[in-house]
Amino acid sequence: MLSNEFAAPTVHMQADAGHVLADGGVYRLVRHPMYLGFLLFGVGSALWLGSYFSTFVSILLLILAIIYRIQTEEAFLVENLPGYEDYVTRVKTRFLPLIY
Repeated sequence: MLSNEFAAPTVHMQADAGHVLADGGVYRLVRHPMYLGFLLFGVGSALWLGSYFSTFVSILLLILAIIYRIQTEEAFLVENLPGYEDYVTRVKTRFLPLIY
């Protein structure tokens, strides 16, 4: 969230704040790097607590929640952010490299 000042609990355009398509840096490899970081943090926290069962459940629930969020967010962005549809065709990985 430090590198993405537009992160918000709901999806909305922030054109007045200069919201433009970011496609450089890590965004050239993954469309939603913040969600990947969140998943890694959640998995690491569960492993740190020492429960393999909670780690498995955490991974499963986080992935399902993130996939739902990405689908909602991307539908909105394709409609409202110029260039996003082209970006989707260039960068195939949403947040899990080689998987999704």
